[in-house]
Amino acid sequence: MSRHLSASLAACAIVALATPAHAQSNDDWGGRGYSQDSSFAWKGTIAGGGTIRVMNLNGGVDVDASDNATTTVTAVKRWKHTDPSRVRIITQAGSDGMTICAVWDDATGCGESDHHHEGSHEVHNNDISVHFTVHVAKGVKVNLATVNGSLDVRGATVAVEAHTVNGRVEIATLGGPVTAESVNGNVRASIDHLVSSNEPLELETVNGSVELDAPAELNAALDAETVNGGVQTDFPVTINSLKARTRLRGTIGQGGRELRLHTVNGSVTIKKLG
Repeated sequence: MSRHLSASLAACAIVALATPAHAQSNDDWGGRGYSQDSSFAWKGTIAGGGTIRVMNLNGGVDVDASDNATTTVTAVKRWKHTDPSRVRIITQAGSDGMTICAVWDDATGCGESDHHHEGSHEVHNNDISVHFTVHVAKGVKVNLATVNGSLDVRGATVAVEAHTVNGRVEIATLGGPVTAESVNGNVRASIDHLVSSNEPLELETVNGSVELDAPAELNAALDAETVNGGVQTDFPVTINSLKARTRLRGTIGQGGRELRLHTVNGSVTIKKLG
């Protein structure tokens, strides 16, 4: 696992342990007796190359393409017994885009110190969940984070970054690059056409499979690894290092950007689009 994923695990560990026992990785919105509030909505114009960030704790995020130059974010808050005022949705404009987050109790902002600090989220016996829906404009980067919930991105055109602890991550983008991480969940990315960049592609989980669907002209320095599973690829690889079927290092095409595909319990698969 990368240092990035290790750091994410450390940052989320306290919150993950504190989350309500009923929280499900597939966003359990079923059951009777739940109330909901769908009043939150934000829309605005983010310049090309800017970023829409959505941060959550208990609940997932869906992203799809906007049909115009405006990016929109809506949210549905659901609860059964807990006072819904314990969770608020905050918007914070920045020089490179907009950040929107669901915060529990006494947190005051969307920064990591607010969003992951042990004292900021006493979520024991809290049954509130928030589900975000984003429609992202062309050329706007996507950055998502949650603890209990799945992250589904469709219709992105440029870079996507997505992190969860309990839930799957599925990303489809026209251009990439992609960073996608889970702890308990499958991670899958489909990239139609990789823009020229030295930025790495990283797909990582602990318990789950990893799959990349990449264009035929993929050029990358491959580092694919699993502990309990296998590594398979549709692309010819000039092998630098091979450990049975569990680790493969080598060059795809002409090499270049780093391609890191890691899991512990699950398979790693690279498929050629088309």
